Amino acid sequence: MKWLGNLVLVNGWSMPTAVWESFCSTVQVAGGIEVISLDDDSCWSEICRHISSLTTDNTLLIGWSLGGMLAVDAVATFGARPAALVTLQMNPRFTTSQDWSNAMPAEVYQDFLSETQSDTTAALKRFDFLATQPGQSELNTNDVSLRQEASAFRHDLKALKRYRQNGAFDSTHLSQSLALLKDADVRTSLEALQLPRLHIFGGRDSLVPVAVADKMKLLSPVAKVVVLDEMAHSPWGAFCENVQGVINDWLINGGVSDVLPASSATSDIPVIDKTLVAGSFSRAAASYDQAAHLQRAIADYLYELLASHRSESGAERGKTLDLGSGTGYSLPALAQLSEPCGLYAADLAEGMLQYSRIHHSLPDVSFLVADAEALPFTEGCMDLVFSSLAIQWCHSPEALFKELFRVLRPGGICAVSTLAEGTLFEMEQAWRAADQYQHVNRFLPEAHVRDAAVSAGFDLCRVQHQRETLQYASVRELTRELKMLGAHNLNPDRPRQVTSRARLLAFSQAYEKYRNEGQLPATYEVVYLLLQKPLTA
Repeated sequence: MKWLGNLVLVNGWSMPTAVWESFCSTVQVAGGIEVISLDDDSCWSEICRHISSLTTDNTLLIGWSLGGMLAVDAVATFGARPAALVTLQMNPRFTTSQDWSNAMPAEVYQDFLSETQSDTTAALKRFDFLATQPGQSELNTNDVSLRQEASAFRHDLKALKRYRQNGAFDSTHLSQSLALLKDADVRTSLEALQLPRLHIFGGRDSLVPVAVADKMKLLSPVAKVVVLDEMAHSPWGAFCENVQGVINDWLINGGVSDVLPASSATSDIPVIDKTLVAGSFSRAAASYDQAAHLQRAIADYLYELLASHRSESGAERGKTLDLGSGTGYSLPALAQLSEPCGLYAADLAEGMLQYSRIHHSLPDVSFLVADAEALPFTEGCMDLVFSSLAIQWCHSPEALFKELFRVLRPGGICAVSTLAEGTLFEMEQAWRAADQYQHVNRFLPEAHVRDAAVSAGFDLCRVQHQRETLQYASVRELTRELKMLGAHNLNPDRPRQVTSRARLLAFSQAYEKYRNEGQLPATYEVVYLLLQKPLTA
């Protein structure tokens, strides 16, 4: 594994730091390597602050088991800002709760805690077996390959015993650190993370159920989740090279480079040809409204936010631009805000504008083909810009918001809805099981869009992020609807040949794991922004 910065590795409960020697000895890093041990009586917040103090913007932060939970919280709550985060065999909640069943039952945890307090040696022996071995039933087999695997697992257990002999463990310290796990829950922290992250699980893990991997995909839809089918709870022994290989592939082939921090994210998102965007939506003009249920709901909600803000601020009617007006769904409502000052419907797709002209007999609406990043308007001529689900097709949010800032008068309002990182993550993950191509259009993190608006000079009146999930009976129903909307895969690294039946089958089968109560979900991350150009601008 290679890394240009430094490596900070957060150990798990009771584990000697020496177990990581072989792991670290084969890691190539330009900076230093720091292994944080949990061998004192520090509280959760103290450990997280210590992790944060060792973390810089070129740090690869790796946390194993309890160390993974601490690493997640160090980033989400305590100010750690690594370049990327990797967790190994981490359960976001270690003990069961009413809404998290894939964890250690509370009574089992309490028995183990009591044993740790009364007989440290027995407790550690029990833990070491669970950490290094798969289920005992899988070892009782005559299969040669499984016997070889069993030998590797036993080797890890013997190695761990040797490491244990070199250090004594205080029962008080062990029970105190074990107590950290009782109510530890980093699910909310995971949902708040904005940095590149990879979560690795073991298919034969006796302590973290492999089902947690699927739950993690829901908690961190933009993260990479990998299951090493044969691995138990220990990543440092027989599967050390496998773990390092997964991390290295992720770093090189899309993990960090695909999800860079907001300051440079656009440079790594492929530029989509706008002529393809225009053509795709033009061809979909006649079918768009039949499928645009969510799109209409988002436009309606954006209008409600805008109308409420205007009412509170006492804004008067003014010249209005509907940017990315599509089939013209929002034009009747916007006409109430603009008459008699003028209403402009601008879209990149001429076919959408033609459809809109025919189906909306509104007086004094000017239709024009226009690129949002190069608008054909003079400076300060608009009182209001309304744009629902259009700006995600722009090359640069910085250039876009500078252009919107330019055409608005001082005090003018901009109301925008757009799609953010994580949209259609189920489809993206399912396609990864089928081939190496990019099948889902990429979207920027909310923070990047928000920061671009502020950098352009806008005041933020309101920012709201909502997750919308649509349900479908089949993959075919979902893909048919996307086709009707014109939301085709337009990435430069999309497949250029007809997708084979085998890959389509692999995609459909991979999507099936998301089925819940008979339905397949499609998640949309929707961001709403109300912006105002300062009066003094």
